[in-house]
Amino acid sequence: MKKSTYILTLTFFLTFALFYSSEATDYSVRVKRIAQDLYQINNSSIYVKTRYCHEYSYGDEAILSYTGHGYIKGKLYFGKNKQCYDIEEVYNGIKPEYGTVGISGNNIIQLDLILVPTIL
Repeated sequence: MKKSTYILTLTFFLTFALFYSSEATDYSVRVKRIAQDLYQINNSSIYVKTRYCHEYSYGDEAILSYTGHGYIKGKLYFGKNKQCYDIEEVYNGIKPEYGTVGISGNNIIQLDLILVPTIL
């Protein structure tokens, strides 16, 4: 009887710990729009891919609320009206050596940046 109570209690605490460890972490950042749905955090190599974001930001303040898991990894809030957009992925941007090429569709192109998924 004591063993089953111990296991039940341990299961409860592990479930409780996992639930509360999944809360979002908020970061106050400045972001710059690089391309449609792609923003760079100023003075860093971190890039954020959003969904359906039409915000033209050129170093504006934003709040990045990051959970790091699931289909939606967090939210990006812009401006005083706190317009919110879903974050699909967070990347570390790596500058390739000159002459590094890749394939886009049926075309070979020179790469300016390589985006590698990362966590904050």
